Amino acid sequence: MNWKIVDKKLIKVFILHDLSEIIQKLNILTEIANEKNHHPNFCVFDYRKIRFELWTHDQNTITAADYKLAEIIDSLFGKVRPS
Repeated sequence: MNWKIVDKKLIKVFILHDLSEIIQKLNILTEIANEKNHHPNFCVFDYRKIRFELWTHDQNTITAADYKLAEIIDSLFGKVRPS
C-alpha cells in the first residue's frame, strides 16, 4: 500500500500525466466517496501531482474506513511515478 502515516493521517502523493487525468480520476473518486460518506482531503500541485490525506475526522485518527479508501485510491490513481 505504501502510504505514510504522519500525524494520525495516511498520506500519499501520486504523479499523473497531467491535470486532465487527475480531474478524470477525481470525478470517479467523488462518486465512490459520496456513496461511502467518507471523503479524502487532497491537494493538486505542480499540475500533475496530487497528495491525499486520509483520516476519520470525527475520531481524529486512522480507521478501517481510511485503509479501505486508500485501497480504492491506489486502484484509481495507480503507481506513483518517480518525480
